[in-house]
Amino acid sequence: MANILPRVNYLPKFVQDILFKIQAKRILGALKIKNPFIVWSFTPMIYWNLNIWNATKKIYHTVDFHPAKFEKHTCESADIVVSVTDLVSQPILQYKPIIYNLGHGADIESFVRANLNEVVLLGANRIKAGYVGNFHNQINYDLLKHLALRNLNIDFIMVSPYGKVICLILTQFLMKTLRN
Repeated sequence: MANILPRVNYLPKFVQDILFKIQAKRILGALKIKNPFIVWSFTPMIYWNLNIWNATKKIYHTVDFHPAKFEKHTCESADIVVSVTDLVSQPILQYKPIIYNLGHGADIESFVRANLNEVVLLGANRIKAGYVGNFHNQINYDLLKHLALRNLNIDFIMVSPYGKVICLILTQFLMKTLRN
């Protein structure tokens, strides 16, 4: 379901709250859900007030940096706030003093080998360093460039959702452009 109005985040908060309540009621109605048990939000950029869902439990799971004006309200309306790193948690501790760090990881021992087709990743090197996510100003691009230049035996593959999917083999790019 699209927003009722385009660029709704630029409207005053009280107007956004009214519009989001209307939209939440429409969504819940379409799903035939009166009172959801849990709402688990990953972004404060829309539906920043989790109370509009009338859920029994409201969780805000922050995985990135967001403008404080949105994150403050999302944290305050959440029953529980969880994060992927302490770095992401730091700016919002003032809104919610207890934040649970879930981190990222994989339980390799529980994985079962499946008969899958082989995936061929870009690049000529056997070792790959990958990143999937948003390219933003919290990434230390100077460090990334330094690592790629010092480790020419590793293909640095980065994928981001901006525009068309960007798949960049940083090592090969840097070898061609920065060595000259």
